[in-house]
Amino acid sequence: MALDFLKRHRIAALAVVLAAFFSQAPAQAAPMVSFDDDAFPTSGTVSHTAGGTAVGTDITFFSVIGLDTPINNGVRLDCVDCLMNFETGTVISEGSSAPGDGWTFGPGGSITIEGSLVDGGGGTVAIGTLLSGSFSDASVSGSGNSLTFDGFGIDSKHPDLLAYWGITADDFDFVNTTISLGNVSFNGANFQASVVNADLDNLARVPSPATLMLFGMSLIGLGALTRWKVYTA
Repeated sequence: MALDFLKRHRIAALAVVLAAFFSQAPAQAAPMVSFDDDAFPTSGTVSHTAGGTAVGTDITFFSVIGLDTPINNGVRLDCVDCLMNFETGTVISEGSSAPGDGWTFGPGGSITIEGSLVDGGGGTVAIGTLLSGSFSDASVSGSGNSLTFDGFGIDSKHPDLLAYWGITADDFDFVNTTISLGNVSFNGANFQASVVNADLDNLARVPSPATLMLFGMSLIGLGALTRWKVYTA
């Protein structure tokens, strides 16, 4: 009984130490993968038909960079023949050409970026579908001949892209998909516009210190329960 008592208290002490450690641990910086048009003249269109979705067609990107990544941090790759195509969820509120009268879109739809990533030595890092996902929400704001599309959602990446930057996360949040639009033509709530500038930032989903603490505590609890069953059998 005395031995059993000591073992239980050692487990409790270990749990306290782990809780203190994880409570003091700084939040882990989430690796970011950022697609950019590098201010080059870009191409592509975004359009909307009343009652439907927003559709982005053949929007070009010229580079991708990994930030806060385990390896190759800050290294920029050329994005060759990279095109983004997307369709949002169905419109929730219709806008018009009037100032301050924007469009909002519901969840769903799809987003993809196809192309090749090439390093400074000309070697191919990844080729094919570099990104695929869906929207949680999206909006278009602005007026006159200048609109801005903002989209948010969840996506996954090409495995070779992840391996290059040493990222192990399966899912990403695209948190800053900003597309500047010009040459806008309106027809009631309908619009069609040319892409002037496009950026897409992805944050990898990483566990927080609190999540890690709960995971560690659950393992300790499972171990304690197993030992208790052995001692009382």
